[in-house]
Amino acid sequence: MTAHSLKLPSFADQVLSADPLAAAARIEKQGARAAIAASTVEIVAMALLLVQLKAITDLTYDMFKAADLLDGAPQDELLRETRLKISVVGASLEALGYGDVPQQEEE
Repeated sequence: MTAHSLKLPSFADQVLSADPLAAAARIEKQGARAAIAASTVEIVAMALLLVQLKAITDLTYDMFKAADLLDGAPQDELLRETRLKISVVGASLEALGYGDVPQQEEE
């Protein structure tokens, strides 16, 4: 097997397989030295996560703002609008790997 026959992961694949939360925690704990040592892949992964979380934060803010604006609206309309936004926020967070909470057994 030659070096040319090896298929290396693409930059995008490397970014998707990086752990941006671990990289950010390492930088937060160790400071400037860890920030300088962070790889380009880790930095891009952290940036991607930040952009994705910003979109979810904007949607969450919009959900709260809509609830305030719909204060005088019929309850059914408010409930429908809020449930839709909650499901989008939930699905977005799950797609990012959040929500891995162990399920409690019902007694």
